[in-house]
Amino acid sequence: MRKGFTLVEVLVALMLVGVLGMVALGMVLPLRLNRDTNLETRATAYARSYLELVKGRWLTSSAYALRTLPTTCTTGSCDLLLEARWTVTVPPTLVSTWAATDPIRKIDVIVIDSNNKSATFSTLVTQP
Repeated sequence: MRKGFTLVEVLVALMLVGVLGMVALGMVLPLRLNRDTNLETRATAYARSYLELVKGRWLTSSAYALRTLPTTCTTGSCDLLLEARWTVTVPPTLVSTWAATDPIRKIDVIVIDSNNKSATFSTLVTQP
């Protein structure tokens, strides 16, 4: 009696493993891409909400001149509805560089998700 596998049997087994691997990868990869896309969409929405909050607070020239804005928002603060463990922040050094009379101010918003991944968004706000 002969022991072992023939070359044809080994090639068929490798081909089956390869096909199964491709099918499994084809099922897992779109799920990960979908999850990452959802995180990016929520981060963008939070950054836009924060920027609208700032623009709403700076509707008058006197409020704009005060240069005040919330530098860190977490769940339940800053009038934003954030998910648990999400943070929206503005670098405090950015705020200190603005002059009271700057006609245009650039705001960098950093959104940190529950997995500690961060995304930075920027916008310009003009003096009212």
